[in-house]
Amino acid sequence: METLIPEVQREIEKIAKDHGFKNFTITITNTAANETDGYIGVIEAGCIKDKNSDKTISLVIKKAPLSINFRKQFPLREAFEREIYIYEKVFPEFLSFQTIHNVAKVFNNFPKVYGCIDDEYKETLIMENLKEAGFKLTDRTKPLDANHLNLVLKTYAKLHAISYGMKKLEPEKFKLLTERINTNIMMGHGGHNRNEEVNGTLFKSCFSAIRDRPDLISELKKYEQSAAHNFFLYITQLYKDQYAVFTHSDCWSANLLFKYGDESKPYLPTDISIIDWQTSAVSHPVHDISYFFFITAGKADLHNYKSYLRSYYEALCENLSDFGIEAKSFYPFELLEEHWKKYSIIGFIMCLVMLKQSLSSTKTRDLPKMADNGESLYNLGGTDDDSQLYEQRMTDLVEFLIENKLIQ
Repeated sequence: METLIPEVQREIEKIAKDHGFKNFTITITNTAANETDGYIGVIEAGCIKDKNSDKTISLVIKKAPLSINFRKQFPLREAFEREIYIYEKVFPEFLSFQTIHNVAKVFNNFPKVYGCIDDEYKETLIMENLKEAGFKLTDRTKPLDANHLNLVLKTYAKLHAISYGMKKLEPEKFKLLTERINTNIMMGHGGHNRNEEVNGTLFKSCFSAIRDRPDLISELKKYEQSAAHNFFLYITQLYKDQYAVFTHSDCWSANLLFKYGDESKPYLPTDISIIDWQTSAVSHPVHDISYFFFITAGKADLHNYKSYLRSYYEALCENLSDFGIEAKSFYPFELLEEHWKKYSIIGFIMCLVMLKQSLSSTKTRDLPKMADNGESLYNLGGTDDDSQLYEQRMTDLVEFLIENKLIQ
């Protein structure tokens, strides 16, 4: 059993009392965590049990690491402050806005947060345990199938439609709500100064993975510097784009939990919950859809990307209609295709950083430990002993991007 700091203890006691528990126990374990959970957070499981009944509340407690060295290199406090703000301010406003406008398919695909603590070095979110509600991760070593891909893309379309609706109907509210989350958390924390450090190692694992494909290496070398430059340019400037929306921005497989239907169709996802909103920002919707699609789709689906882009667009149109927006004139599909060609480099760069982790059953980089050992968190270089799975997936991705002229 873990020992709670007084602030978290009091917050959980308040949660219990708010739910009518008068005589209760609080049990904390580390069973929510495994070697892949908590990339920039410490994850614990908890349970509040009413002694007078069988009533319980299952919790996940997400805490900020205490490492001072980690905080010096990474905007950890800013990340937790942002996620707390999103749960306490942004999502309630989004839900209210959808209710007012009688939205048919409400975006509520995130865990309930019972309480938050934003004191420095004590940053904590106390949330519902989605696993107790039947949500679970997929096998990350396998690409997502069409059912999962379409469900996620349609869910992101629901989220993005809210921004467009609010920008049209309540522009001042949207501006005030999002002004503190306009830019990526890395900007203002030495982000611009990290460019050269990141650029030097960003493509190293990728080139190692495609080392037996000189044709791909030759083409990718042409775009190496411009790709990294454009990525930093986009993530710092896209909030100004006319079509910018509130984005999740952290779209890899560990942040997507699925719920499934009856036993006759155990493979068919019926619902999704999206977690980890710490790097969320106002950006272009292609940030979300390209990052998600590139890091989770297999070779055949990558080459069928236009049908998935169409699936996202049709869902966006359907949800925009709830706000009286005629999508085909406001945001024609042909324009989305142009934006995809221009901005999907964002998804590729995120794969350079995260694809290896997304395919691993263990952490490939322990950030607090690295910082405490004096290592740079921004040295993204890999080794020549990459797994065959990573090599194949990265090769498939680079081949697809070059064939479709998405890196230029």
